[in-house]
Amino acid sequence: MQRQPAVVVVAVAEPARRRARRRRAKMPVKSSASFRMTAVPMVVAAQLLAAAVLALALVWALHFRGGVSWERTSNPLLVYTAHPLFMVIGFVICTGEAVMAYRIVLGPRPANKVVHLLLHLVAMAFAAVGLYAAFKYHHDTGLPDLHSLHSWIGIATIALYALQVSESHTTRMMLFFVVTNL
Repeated sequence: MQRQPAVVVVAVAEPARRRARRRRAKMPVKSSASFRMTAVPMVVAAQLLAAAVLALALVWALHFRGGVSWERTSNPLLVYTAHPLFMVIGFVICTGEAVMAYRIVLGPRPANKVVHLLLHLVAMAFAAVGLYAAFKYHHDTGLPDLHSLHSWIGIATIALYALQVSESHTTRMMLFFVVTNL
């Protein structure tokens, strides 16, 4: 019986830089301006839908429900009408604008971040007023608070949204102070 000769493979180590370059994905570089131009149709569509939602919510509140009032009137539903109106303005309009702030605001990134944060804070303010309207209506009419699944999910949503906005803001501020004090 004849033995087959052993094959010896010698691996040549290539430098780490070359390996890292080879592994990196080759993607075309998009400048901010070109990406902004490709996002324009979606931003315009979202802006138009937000304007339509706002117009429909205002027509519903002012025309079909008779307006909004904070006073105890003969019609306590005028107090309750503020709840859906302010929730729509806060969570749909302001939050949507905050999400698109990086594409809408032309300017440096820090300016975009400030507008993004301010729109989220305005959304929180509108949500707080809408929540106040619901509790005021329940108090004025003698209904129990937090008696439905809608109310519990709403409270959880507002609490988680507030936690996210406040945590993100404090984390970014801490990072800002750490980086600037190095």
